Amino acid sequence: MRSPRHENRNCVGSLRQRTRHRDRQPLCPPGHSTRNHGAAGSLARRPFMETIQCEILADLPRVGAANMAVDETLLGTVQRTKIPILRFYSWSEPTLSLGYFQAFSARKQHPPSLACPVVRRTTGGGAILHDRELTYSLIWPKEIRPCRIADQDPGAEWMYRWVHQALLDVLLKLGANPRFSDPTPSGPADPFLCFERRSCWDLEIKNMKILGSAQRSHRGAILQHGSLLLESSQFTPHLRGLFDQLQPCPIDVIIAKWSERIAETGNLTLQPSTLNPQQEQTSLELAAGKYSDGKWTKKR
Repeated sequence: MRSPRHENRNCVGSLRQRTRHRDRQPLCPPGHSTRNHGAAGSLARRPFMETIQCEILADLPRVGAANMAVDETLLGTVQRTKIPILRFYSWSEPTLSLGYFQAFSARKQHPPSLACPVVRRTTGGGAILHDRELTYSLIWPKEIRPCRIADQDPGAEWMYRWVHQALLDVLLKLGANPRFSDPTPSGPADPFLCFERRSCWDLEIKNMKILGSAQRSHRGAILQHGSLLLESSQFTPHLRGLFDQLQPCPIDVIIAKWSERIAETGNLTLQPSTLNPQQEQTSLELAAGKYSDGKWTKKR
């Protein structure tokens, strides 16, 4: 995606300072559930719980195929190491990502994005125009349950609530008034774009969705990634983002506060990290192969 005009691209240094102390089938976004619309406290960490080590990456902007390749590479890493990874990233050019189950031909429903590069995610949900937004991915080993809410959910929906509640708490302190969306029934007539849909645990401000996520469960680990809409894009001018409704602040501040709240409620110790040479190589191969291959992109 293009960097929003308020974004500070060099967020890694600030993030390091702030964090120093401190199966096979894709899953669509969650459906109906009983929810707590409150803020801090609902995801309180367990007392006397051992701290969980979690790597955190503030990545550089990449093209769509590379971003999807890195997420898949990190999923493989967590499957082996059982160490969670939290990644924040952006897109070097406006890109449309299709949900795993969406037909390639469905992109005709959104003519403004037809000229944009397109990739297919391994996760479900609707299409996202990655332009003026911040993307995150959290890759988590299934055997680890980081917060009380995880104990109440035998599946993986607790990850949506945990990550989204953390951002809700941050935005409340920044003066916004976010809330969880009221989910709408899903079906074949779902809107093409993710931000025109409403699922359980989506965040919205003034009836405009600003955060949505999707998951894939595979071989003992869960990949959850999502998009925080920051500003309206020329390709989706009808979708308003966080900074269209709240006084803008540097993106590194959003990343730092959001990750700190995730760590606090999950009892995590965040360890700043980067891709190692093997991960870079695997990502390059996936980007040039699978995610640039029309057989994958047009598989549906």
